[in-house]
Amino acid sequence: MERKPILILNGIHGAGKTTHGRMLKSLRPGEFSYFPEIGGQLRSEVDYNMLKSGVAFDMEVMRRELDRDRDLQTCLNMPVVETWHVGNLAYILERSPTLAQPAKETLEKQLEII
Repeated sequence: MERKPILILNGIHGAGKTTHGRMLKSLRPGEFSYFPEIGGQLRSEVDYNMLKSGVAFDMEVMRRELDRDRDLQTCLNMPVVETWHVGNLAYILERSPTLAQPAKETLEKQLEII
């Protein structure tokens, strides 16, 4: 199966990822589907401290990202994804080093990248 293109919005906090993702969807709703940052959604659901190691949190972000990615290929419009695994892999390496290698291996299998 041929993979469809995915537009990735990855950048530092406050760079405008959310604004651009929402704008693309609103200006061209028949062309783009917006998928907001999963980590941000999860932070609003749980007690979260970004300075502490968060193995369970990081694993949940990765699980939700992989679930989302399975849905991207069936999306009728071009998916616009805010923050993606490559950026999050560096974050996991810093916060939860023991998860970095298993996360990378999972991504290699599912996404055929890296």
